[in-house]
Amino acid sequence: MRLPISSRRSVLEPVDCHLLATWPDGGAAAVSRTCGNGRAVLFGFHPGQCHAETAASGFVAMAHEWLREAAVVPGDDVVETAPDALVEWRSGTSLGRRILFLLNYEPQPQLVKVRLPAPASEARDLFSTAGIESHEGRLFVTLPPREIACLQW
Repeated sequence: MRLPISSRRSVLEPVDCHLLATWPDGGAAAVSRTCGNGRAVLFGFHPGQCHAETAASGFVAMAHEWLREAAVVPGDDVVETAPDALVEWRSGTSLGRRILFLLNYEPQPQLVKVRLPAPASEARDLFSTAGIESHEGRLFVTLPPREIACLQW
């Protein structure tokens, strides 16, 4: 897979590791090394910055693949988005109420589904940027392009 790289890059000097990616001139762009049951990956570039500057969905696919490989699964507060969408979330409580921050880094709207432990008919967006519907224990949030929502219930 070929991915666009931003302006910052380094050529790595791999020693006792597996070559994952190369620059057009053949220099090492990414390497990995296994140690015990774990694996470390080192990049000669910043994948997050490259995604932000180029909006190449390959970086998101790569991150999802590593999460699957590491057997990382969502917790009980499941937030579902399109598999290739770059939408982040953080949850917590404030004054005894649940708070959920949603951050859409994509240039198009994103539908975010939030599974709730209990009905939340009073859920609202404190920033008034997102459209929210509640059905069968889920919130369906339409998050505008490159916007943030703060849901409270």
